[in-house]
Amino acid sequence: MPTLLLSADLHLGRRAAAAAAGSAAGAGAGFGPEPDLLRASAGWLRLARLAADSRAGAVLLAGDVVDEASGFFEAFEALAAGLSLLRDHDIPVVVTAGNHDFEVLPALLRQLNLPNVHFLGEGGQWSGITLSLSGTEIQFVGWSFPARHVYDDPLLSLPADLLRNDIPVIGLVHGDYAVRESSYAPLSPARMQQAGVTAWVTGHIHKPAVLQSSGPFIAYPGSLQALSPKETGPHGAMRLTLEGGRLTHGFIPLSAVRYESLPVPAGDISTETDLRAAVQQSVTDFCRQNEADLGEVSRLVADLRFTGTHPDPEGLQRHIGAVAQEEFRSGGLLVTLRRLVSEARPGLPPLETLAAETGPAGVLAAQLLTLREKPESPESVAFIRRMTEEISAVGRLPVFAPIAGGLPGSTSPETITLIEEEMLRLLTALLRQKEAQHG
Repeated sequence: MPTLLLSADLHLGRRAAAAAAGSAAGAGAGFGPEPDLLRASAGWLRLARLAADSRAGAVLLAGDVVDEASGFFEAFEALAAGLSLLRDHDIPVVVTAGNHDFEVLPALLRQLNLPNVHFLGEGGQWSGITLSLSGTEIQFVGWSFPARHVYDDPLLSLPADLLRNDIPVIGLVHGDYAVRESSYAPLSPARMQQAGVTAWVTGHIHKPAVLQSSGPFIAYPGSLQALSPKETGPHGAMRLTLEGGRLTHGFIPLSAVRYESLPVPAGDISTETDLRAAVQQSVTDFCRQNEADLGEVSRLVADLRFTGTHPDPEGLQRHIGAVAQEEFRSGGLLVTLRRLVSEARPGLPPLETLAAETGPAGVLAAQLLTLREKPESPESVAFIRRMTEEISAVGRLPVFAPIAGGLPGSTSPETITLIEEEMLRLLTALLRQKEAQHG
């Protein structure tokens, strides 16, 4: 019963990124102490040790193992250490190159010249190898990038006579699944399904995803180590087991860093101390809910969204500014507050009550009620059109040319939301002026 460990997009030579975060991080240091844990190479060595300890049948790497040629020296040492450990435990490695390492990976592997490493598809030419793993024969076929950009589906050149039909076949390919116009080897789902392959291990997308669980199995293992704030969620390796013609899969969290966007209820925050307590509670709740996926995580980089209503949004924003980019400990994690954004809306009396009043606030509340309750009514459509025309006219002024981008669309949900938010801010300002006038 061979167990295969699947990975891709290691990007050896790179390390996890974050905004400069307080004095603990230091200028240009990213995360401050313990930097080696956050390097892509550390994730690779964790995978190699896992494979050795669990006696995996093979390790499969589907491209972008190395970040770029500029990472040659760091990648060489890390790659050699991991591959040598796997060699010492008689674990074969099957690997292909992606768009980032099409040139440097073949050079590294030739220099290392390890007998347990099988590089497939060099120069964009499909190739294969059959290995006996735990008494089960499996054919591995693969294709590697011959250049940085490839505009055709690699499966168009897959030779029909390359694949065996008497044993399981595992394919490795780096590319864009179901993105027809991609310059990074667009992969046709139909061709992948019809190729006669038992399972496809694909690279290029850093977020782990099982695209198809059977007939055939198709998956992006994702990056081993989360490397940027765009790479939220758990990261690690996938496990694929073949037994009696049946295929099962699972996920193994291995990343030392986790990026997340967390909501923080803003309603009870009136001081910086309140804000810190709310942030701590949000992080604690997240860790409790995601305990099974935290695995090797030692750093949590959090983007915080303050949600709900708040009686003083401007005051809340000042408190947020006072704690931005701080770091603190929560359990076993070092938490970096990377980006803090207030989405809190001002607390207002019911719009129905305000709409019954005379004066500008009443008119504005009535219009907002109509917009919310009857967004497709002629009155709402005309109001939205006029608002977008006025905003667009302002946006065309020369002073705004450097940031001109326009609204998403006059009737899009995003535009309506933006208009509602501005109406709520204006309504709050009008009510405050009224309160100030009446002392």
